[in-house]
Amino acid sequence: MMKPIIDYLKCPPHQNIDNWNLYYAATDVHLHLIGNNPIILKSELAGNIFDTELIFPLTKGKSLYHTRGRKIKELTPEHRFNVDVLLFLQSDKYVAGPDKGYLENIAQIALSYNTDEKIASLRKEVFDIFET
Repeated sequence: MMKPIIDYLKCPPHQNIDNWNLYYAATDVHLHLIGNNPIILKSELAGNIFDTELIFPLTKGKSLYHTRGRKIKELTPEHRFNVDVLLFLQSDKYVAGPDKGYLENIAQIALSYNTDEKIASLRKEVFDIFET
């Protein structure tokens, strides 16, 4: 829990606020999960979490993206679904969502990501939303 605070304190004071974007579902369907390990990092090897792109689901319909100045392509429902699968896989205590059936579907699909290589491939797909 302290790592983000320590990383933030290490950031230069000129950290660009434009690197942060809030995205939300534009429809009434808000089938998004939250969990006990909610920060999804593009690179888990980053020494400082602010040195990599990240996704932080805030509520069932809103997510915060740290873009590091990169533009984001259109966020499709498939992307949001993949973020939910990745969040489910990295959570180790609890996952919550607005719909039991949706959570059961995510849990079932997460079973197919049973190797580190498959999880790495999913992570790459999730972060392909950033324009090069």
